[in-house]
Amino acid sequence: MKRRQLIMSACGFAAVILIAVVTIILITRDMGMLKTSCELYFMNEAETSIEAEIREIKYSDANRLPENVIIQLMNGPEDKKHKRLISRDTKLLHMINENGRISVDLSSEFLNDNSAKNMQAVYSIVKSLCSINGIMSVRVTVRGEEIPTTDGKTVGYLTASDINLSTDLNTSETNRISLYFTKKDSGKLYKTSRTVRVADQQPIEYYIVSGLIKGPSEKEYESVVDKGTELISVDTEEDICFVNLSSSFVDKNSGEKAQLAVYAIVNSLTELNNINRVQFLIDGKKVHKFGNMDIFGIYQRNNEIIG
Repeated sequence: MKRRQLIMSACGFAAVILIAVVTIILITRDMGMLKTSCELYFMNEAETSIEAEIREIKYSDANRLPENVIIQLMNGPEDKKHKRLISRDTKLLHMINENGRISVDLSSEFLNDNSAKNMQAVYSIVKSLCSINGIMSVRVTVRGEEIPTTDGKTVGYLTASDINLSTDLNTSETNRISLYFTKKDSGKLYKTSRTVRVADQQPIEYYIVSGLIKGPSEKEYESVVDKGTELISVDTEEDICFVNLSSSFVDKNSGEKAQLAVYAIVNSLTELNNINRVQFLIDGKKVHKFGNMDIFGIYQRNNEIIG
């Protein structure tokens, strides 16, 4: 019995020693680390812009701080109202800092099929790194290749001031937009209004289509565009608005409300003075089949469907 007690006492003493050693190692390692507060940017709750979280970042020397910021962005937000923009599978391939101009090269997992969200992810990196003293501009590449914008150009180096956010009151603009939704079993569209703050370098057309996807705020109305629809890009040339949606638009909206979904987008966009017609693209290409409709051609406003 005494022998067992001695063995247990020895094990307990060894455990205490082990915990003490580990604690000393952790404290010693932490004492050698520097700390600073940085702004890390993630997608906001409404998925319309990026917002900052103030995060304490540890680093061994100043040259490692930007790398640690990228790692924290990949780890994701701590605030539950924010959403991640960078996939956990993304890898930092290399980073070069040339007198405050940083080039960040990432693995192919950084990009997805939604080009708008790809740009938001780029913005989050730029704004986060530019919150570090001494960093003036940032370029993000994927496997050494420049990232294309929705208009076919390349992003290149960006500064923090190049990116306007909804919180940048001096550089954003408030607009009133019109959105068309339906009422239960009506088969008609009804006009509603909403105030949005146009920021983060997106055109007003982007907010209109995004608002239709998000759905109505009034209880008497129903969505006509499924929330699972992904908007890739929206561009206007002359009086034609090109709405580029992912294949999810066809998969999720081509049922009995297909006509309402089409004309909710068309009628909402043609409320703008500079738009008279709408061309639908699916993953960047014209398609014919959308339920019982053919959406290959250009659509004009339909006032007969308005209730």
